[in-house]
Parts: sequence; C-alpha cells; structure tokens
Amino acid sequence: LAGLALDLVVRWLVGGPNPRLASAARELLAHTSPSLQVREVPWPPLVTAQQALRQVLTTAEVTPESLLARLRAAEPDPAWVLDQAVALVIAGHETTAATLGWVGLYLGCEAEASAESVCWEVLRLHPVVPFVLRTPRVSWSLGPWDLPPGTPVAISAALVHRDPEAWTEPDAFRPARFCDTRPGLPRWLPFGGGARQCLGLHTALQV
Repeated sequence: LAGLALDLVVRWLVGGPNPRLASAARELLAHTSPSLQVREVPWPPLVTAQQALRQVLTTAEVTPESLLARLRAAEPDPAWVLDQAVALVIAGHETTAATLGWVGLYLGCEAEASAESVCWEVLRLHPVVPFVLRTPRVSWSLGPWDLPPGTPVAISAALVHRDPEAWTEPDAFRPARFCDTRPGLPRWLPFGGGARQCLGLHTALQV
C-alpha cells in the first residue's frame, strides 16, 4: 500500500507518473519521521532530500488539472508552491496508505456499496488525524468557558464522527448513509475545516 500511496501522491501532484519525482519523494520519506521533525537543528540528510525534491518539483512537467499546476496558478510565489507540494508528499503518503488499507478491508465486506460511499464512511470511522490542535492568540469564549490567550484547544474528529446526536448507529459501518447525500461540516471533518483545512481534501476525495 505504501508504494500505491506514493504513486497516487505523484499523480495528484503532476497529473501522471513521474519516476524522477517518485524517486526523490521516496528518498525524502526515508528520512522523515515525527522524531526528526521536532529536532531543533534540521537533520542534514532530511534537508538534502527536501532540497532535491524541491528541485525536481521546480522543473517537473505538469498537466493543467494537476494539483501543482493549480497551486502555481493560484499563488505567484514559487517558494510557497514548493512548500505546499513538499508538505503534501510528507503528510499525504502515510495517511493515504492507512486509509487505503481500511477501504480495502471494508470493500470486501460491502460489495454492494459504492467505492465513494465506502471511502466517506471509512474517513468517518477512521480519520487519519483524530484531532486538530489550535492555540488562540486572543481571549475568547467557548460555551461556558472563557479562555485566555495561549490556551490550546482541540477539535476531535474521532469524537464528532461517533457522536450519537450527529449520527445514527455511530459505531456501525454504514456506507449507505452517504447514498443520497455528501458528507460535510460540522458533522464530518476528517480534513479539518476553515482556512487551515487539509490541502489534500479535494484530491483525496477523487474516488
């Protein structure tokens, strides 16, 4: 699944297979782990791999409908575009592989359900990112609580997705619940929401 996920990420980025980009992405992922990401001093092999990937992305040929082409059209700053593309490679690889594993498992159990509804239900029951943490810079009120600046606040997709007030039989796998409707905020948020919504949202939903 890891190889399939990497192939998907490359195709999303440039619109088709690109062995040079896949090789550079694979090298970057080999040096990427949570422990390396939190180091105060960047690990030299990781920095080198990031630079190599950015160079490949700079010269890569893309199709008009590819994510990289759309990023280039939306933002004139090349550095920002490369930052987003590298982030997608790092954040989109393991998350895609994990979700594909769940989809494969459930597709075998729900032969009559559409692949689209199975994917949506998998993301409801097994969101790759179980919660999103934010730290407000100003005081604000949340229900009965007055929160001072700097108070961490987490929104848990894992809890929202299994809330019995929001979902019928919340712990059951029921892709049919999405037969006549598309999922969306605020009940369904595996990609977060708002200005910092996951960059891969629209790409990931291309079933």
